[in-house]
Amino acid sequence: MCLRMRSSALRVTVVALVLIAFAAAAAFLFNTERQIAASTAALRAFDRQARDASDALLTRRLVDNAKRVLVTRLGISDAEAFQRILERKLSMGRSLRDTAWTIIEAEGVVTRHDFALCLKLIFQMVRQDWRSESTRQTR
Repeated sequence: MCLRMRSSALRVTVVALVLIAFAAAAAFLFNTERQIAASTAALRAFDRQARDASDALLTRRLVDNAKRVLVTRLGISDAEAFQRILERKLSMGRSLRDTAWTIIEAEGVVTRHDFALCLKLIFQMVRQDWRSESTRQTR
């Protein structure tokens, strides 16, 4: 009987140890899942901050380029150029980035138009020179 009690007590002890091991494993996994969730949330926050910083840098570069366009075209100071960009932003109800991009794109259109006009004037001058030479040769 004493042997049976020892065997029974041993079984209970083994079962208890197995249950404790399972409980410890479950607690470890639960904590690991929480740690993974916390790490994932931290990585998402860091990614969001990195994107925000990248967006801010891009906006700043666009605004600097737009200011340069206005300074060159209008002969105004950097501060006045920035003020005009802000006024345009508010009047149009658009973002600072979109406003700066519009100014830069408009400069590209104007520059291409000036280039086309210059080519047209050059061709007119060449044509006139060619006509005057051909009339001189016929005389």
